[in-house]
Amino acid sequence: MSALAQQIAVDRVNVLEAQVAQLKATAHINAGLPVPPRSGRMSAIMESASLLFKVSRAEILGESRRRRLVKARAACAWVATVTSGYGSTRIGRDMGGRDHSTILNQLARAEEWRETDDNFRQATDA
Repeated sequence: MSALAQQIAVDRVNVLEAQVAQLKATAHINAGLPVPPRSGRMSAIMESASLLFKVSRAEILGESRRRRLVKARAACAWVATVTSGYGSTRIGRDMGGRDHSTILNQLARAEEWRETDDNFRQATDA
C-alpha cells in the first residue's frame, strides 16, 4: 500500500471514529446522561480533580453549582488548557457536553482563584 493510500485510510478511520464518538455523545444526551470524555488525558485530569477536591467524577460532569464542584470543574479546565493545549470547545465536550463559553468562564474564575486561593493554586500547578 502506498503512503498516500495509507494516509487516506487513516483519515477515513479518524473520521469514522469521530462520527462514532458523536453518536455516543448524542445517545448520552438523549438519555439525560453526561457525555463521557473522549480523551484519556481529560479523564485522568478529572480523576485527579475528584481526589483533590473530594468530589466524584459524576459530580464534576453533573450540573450542580455548589462552590466545591465549580472549583473542581474550573481546575479541570485550567489544567487541561495548560497541559494539553485543548481548546474550550474540546474541553467542554469532554466535561459533559458543556458550551465553550462555560469553559471560558471557568478559566477566568480559575485565574482569579489561582491569585487568591493558595490551595486552588497548588491543586492546579501542573
